[in-house]
Amino acid sequence: MTKKHDRQHQIALIVEGGGFKSGFTAGVLDSFIINGFNPFHLNLGVSGGAMNLTSYISRQYKRNINIISAMSKKTNFISIVRFLKGGNYMELKYLLEVTSKQYPFDIDAASKHLKDADCRVVVTNYLNGNSAYLSVKKYGWLKTMEATGSLPMATRGYCKIAGRKYIDGGLSDPLPVKRVYDWGYRNIVLLRTHTNNMKPDWNLETLYAPLFYRDNPKLQKLIMRNDKIYSREQKYISNPPKDLKLIQVAPESELECGVISNNLKDIQMDYRYGLELGLDALPKLQTLSADLAY
Repeated sequence: MTKKHDRQHQIALIVEGGGFKSGFTAGVLDSFIINGFNPFHLNLGVSGGAMNLTSYISRQYKRNINIISAMSKKTNFISIVRFLKGGNYMELKYLLEVTSKQYPFDIDAASKHLKDADCRVVVTNYLNGNSAYLSVKKYGWLKTMEATGSLPMATRGYCKIAGRKYIDGGLSDPLPVKRVYDWGYRNIVLLRTHTNNMKPDWNLETLYAPLFYRDNPKLQKLIMRNDKIYSREQKYISNPPKDLKLIQVAPESELECGVISNNLKDIQMDYRYGLELGLDALPKLQTLSADLAY
């Protein structure tokens, strides 16, 4: 195997999820698009992070921030009344419908620019709670995005692919750095929506999980220990293997938006902050890419 095709000398990109916090990573990725920076051999996205990846790979500048901003204005997207009546708090299918009409994803461009690189999304098996990593080349761009965006509680549903039921990958593997390392990659860029020292506390999910998933004890258990999974993965990131070069682009303080916040001003502020930090990180990332090219 030549150095060019050796995973130890390739760069993997991981994009964390985060609901409306994803406006921040939309800014980071737009800074990459502006500068024509795309050295990644693996693109791996979790939930909203995967949706951000689509626009980055297709090079559709500002597409994701436009989508996130539009959703903040749509009363049909988020509804506490609908949720209390037994419906979805966040209407994923409405999101997909609006984006396909107003901000269509250029699948041809994405496939063209991806070339020999890989793009995968992290999902959680609805029945057993195990994580899976679905290739968009095998299962399709739109279907995999729907699967990783099917949030428990918020959407209540699941996405069926190849006979299996999947939901949000953030439940089982929210920060899949160890997984990518185990695949052989030794150079990883991680885009975060939380600070490096964030202490997870998913009180809402822990409270409601027993109510909504009485017939699925494995999913109940997974949701109720999601904060411990996140803490364990964050600990791994804080003390990575010696042969792993990990570069994080993360907010230095908590973002203005929450996961389900829909304040347009906050979304725009987080986006501009992401643009700024992305531009700041580029010299280091470009140096890494250049060093590995030789």
